[in-house]
Amino acid sequence: MNTTQDGLDYANIHSTNETVKLIIIGDCNVGKSSILTQFSTYNNSDRKIYDKFDPEYNTTIGIDFKANTAIINGKKIKIQIWDTAGQERFRSIVNSYFKSIHGVIFVFDLTCIETMNNIEYWLTLANDKCDPDIPKILVGNKCDIGERIITTDTAANFAKTHGLYYIEVSAKNNINIWEAVLHLSTEIITRRNQNISETTLLTSSASKNVILDKHSYSSNCCWKY
Repeated sequence: MNTTQDGLDYANIHSTNETVKLIIIGDCNVGKSSILTQFSTYNNSDRKIYDKFDPEYNTTIGIDFKANTAIINGKKIKIQIWDTAGQERFRSIVNSYFKSIHGVIFVFDLTCIETMNNIEYWLTLANDKCDPDIPKILVGNKCDIGERIITTDTAANFAKTHGLYYIEVSAKNNINIWEAVLHLSTEIITRRNQNISETTLLTSSASKNVILDKHSYSSNCCWKY
């Protein structure tokens, strides 16, 4: 068996057609596009993120999209992330992209309290447009900046109040970006597998009941918080 330092046997990794579709939302200029670009440059073969940070990144117009693959539970999973514009004038466009979403990444700027307060709006929007029970995480960006306004405890308590997993990242320095996406994607795949197992069990039980019914002639699934 050929294993790497991360303990994975890549010779026995199973390719699948499974896809995880995520949406990343939050106010304008909190770093969503930079996070997305850093995520898309992560290379699974050498476990590195190649620095693609651009300090002059233009504001997203409408919708952007990036994809990458990850090894989750021994399977190669395709992860798609849809990047949404934070401006008010694009919010009607953003609404339509919540269909078929498997998970939500909420992003705010650790140097701007207003962007964290506005997560309340984005949470309401997400819960209104998609299944409120789908996995979600809260991401505080720009943890590399010393002049941060929002403390880790403040952000963690905010996340806890809303039942969200919390992690701090730096799009500039490639800190915790892949970890955040992988955490959310793993939770989605785990829930999906549990649902399949539960469905299989119910189907199996139903089949047994049908046989019994026939016999008796009856008709009756940085920081991390």
